[in-house]
Amino acid sequence: MPKAKKLTEASVKRFRVAPPAERVDYPDQLAPGLFLRVNDRGRKSWMVRFRVKGKQGKMALGLWPALALPDAREMARNARGEAAAGRDPRVARPTEHETFGELAETYIAKGCPKRRRKGKLVRAHETASLIRRDILPLLGQVSLSAFNRRDLTHLLDHLEKNGATSAPAKADKAVKRILSWAVERGEIERSPVIGMEKAGEYVPRTRVLDASEIAILWSAWDHIGYPFGPLQKLLLLTGQRLREVAGMTWAEFGDDGATWTIPTSRAKNNKQHTLPLPALARQILAEVPRFAGAYVFTTTSGRRPVSGFSKAKLRTDAAAKELAGGPLEPWRVHDLRRTCRTGLARLDVRQEVAERVLNHKVDALVGTYDAHSYLPQIGNALELWAQEVMRIIAPEPPENVIRLRRSSATA
Repeated sequence: MPKAKKLTEASVKRFRVAPPAERVDYPDQLAPGLFLRVNDRGRKSWMVRFRVKGKQGKMALGLWPALALPDAREMARNARGEAAAGRDPRVARPTEHETFGELAETYIAKGCPKRRRKGKLVRAHETASLIRRDILPLLGQVSLSAFNRRDLTHLLDHLEKNGATSAPAKADKAVKRILSWAVERGEIERSPVIGMEKAGEYVPRTRVLDASEIAILWSAWDHIGYPFGPLQKLLLLTGQRLREVAGMTWAEFGDDGATWTIPTSRAKNNKQHTLPLPALARQILAEVPRFAGAYVFTTTSGRRPVSGFSKAKLRTDAAAKELAGGPLEPWRVHDLRRTCRTGLARLDVRQEVAERVLNHKVDALVGTYDAHSYLPQIGNALELWAQEVMRIIAPEPPENVIRLRRSSATA
């Protein structure tokens, strides 16, 4: 074995095996026991030597470049630390969790609320929803002791194959965070996915529905009917988020039914949001069935809000394909929100009004000094957009729809 040297990523990249040798080990000077094994086919793997209870031992840590040098050093130090304490690092320590799913649920209960982003507590239920929706269906039953990189790769491939845009990157971060948290608690000795490249960063979507697509989808929503037909119409007309519209209750409407208030507990940015509803939205709500329960969109007589959005989207796409004589360009439900916001800009609605329609957070300084509610402007903006939608789906508007001049929302 060559003399130990301070390895670098550049030197590791240059290492080769010269004939007639079949393999060469390159020890690292900064992490005792760590060495890089290079075979005659160019395969490079990290190994560590240690002594436990007087006996020599060694184990593989991972392949380079997937396992980078700094991570290999950390793993080697951890392994030798275990050996020094009399524990064989090759033997998995007992854990209170048998499966990754059990570990994840404990993380949700104990780890999520402690995470912070830019000094603020992250809403725990968003992380919990991501874990339970995108990760646990595939990884929940995987044995924690057998969890490896292939499991994470399988998850990311599945999410990407199913057209998820941001889900792979978010799931990748969540899985790695859960396993790192388990290491910190002593649940596992090391994360089996350490050194893996992170999933591709989320690229913001720019899809906006054009007039012909809006007309086709509106007819498709008529075809599929309640609850998902009128629900998606309101998504387009109000620009609000899917869960906010799907979870609306009758108690959130004003006495005259002309305003809808999303409470702080349901608003994504933790800010109560009041919307003066346009006439078309009020007409849609007036025509939906009303049950004894609290929820507007429901399949359980109002006891619970509606669910099953993926299946509803498939029904919408099938109806739209039949109406159009072919499939529409791929779109997502969240594109309705972007279409609304783009429509407001096209109608010359001022940016500060349009952003408040969507309940986006405003600049801290602006929010401090501008305490105006903007309710009249929001109402005018949404009415303008609703009338634009009416011009698309029914060129001749109903007699009860009053044309608005572009006043305070656009001036």
